[in-house]
Amino acid sequence: AVDDQGTIFMGDFGYAANTGAGIYRISPGGEVEVFSDADRMEQLTTTKIGPDGAIYQSSYGSNRVFRVEEDGTATVVTDDIIGPTGIVVLEDGTLIVASWSQGIIHKVHPDGKVEDWVGRHPAFNGINSLTVGPNGTVYVVNIRDGGLFAVDQAGQVTELELYPRANSHVAYDSGS
Repeated sequence: AVDDQGTIFMGDFGYAANTGAGIYRISPGGEVEVFSDADRMEQLTTTKIGPDGAIYQSSYGSNRVFRVEEDGTATVVTDDIIGPTGIVVLEDGTLIVASWSQGIIHKVHPDGKVEDWVGRHPAFNGINSLTVGPNGTVYVVNIRDGGLFAVDQAGQVTELELYPRANSHVAYDSGS
């Protein structure tokens, strides 16, 4: 995630000998520092900045989603999603969170209530990344088979493409 000043925030997923356990802050000048390393941050996947300026971080390894304040203080938004990966933060503070482990896309409302938004859809095969377009459509990428899908605001899934190789990330650029 990149803030308005050009600072990059990146969650550490880790690798075989090292379970990632923190969010790094990388300044526009290239200085790297640990921004947050709260207890139970394990195998971090998606890092997003919400409209409120907070950082939202999924932790695949601990089945948690964190909200991180400007000072690096982290609180658990939810621990009710198994294997959270992709996150989208809507303008009203609602989080859309993919469960890689279950193939479900959840909504986490500002009051903390978690609901299944798109249940176990047969096309989902390792959801790894989400992004949202200007009309509210959520785009979904499968890591296992390269599937790219659009989910409308009513939760209806449309396959857009099945790439010949696995793909793990998707981004939306408004062109600005």
